[in-house]
Amino acid sequence: MIEATDSSHGFEHAARCARIGGRVVLVGIPENNQYVLSGAESRRKGLSIKFSRRMPEVYPRAIALAQGGQVKLAPLATHRFSLDQTPAAFEQQVARRDGIIKAIICP
Repeated sequence: MIEATDSSHGFEHAARCARIGGRVVLVGIPENNQYVLSGAESRRKGLSIKFSRRMPEVYPRAIALAQGGQVKLAPLATHRFSLDQTPAAFEQQVARRDGIIKAIICP
């Protein structure tokens, strides 16, 4: 589960959505530089928590790796939905149906 919002509650929401034994990667920078997290659910699920530091100097390298074919991105976008199918896209993503990894909503 990747949490990439600016909400101080994003960490807790990600922990709630993560599966037992899952990992939550915190990418977003929360408002007021503080996260809200009730510890019981995270402990009960045995979550691994990782922080990600975004550094602008790594973007050109990441783009070059993807352009050079060393990182295959296309297989990650397994499903595409039209804008009017957005609710179905979210439902399928949450339920992890039909082998979905990443849903793309195309306006």
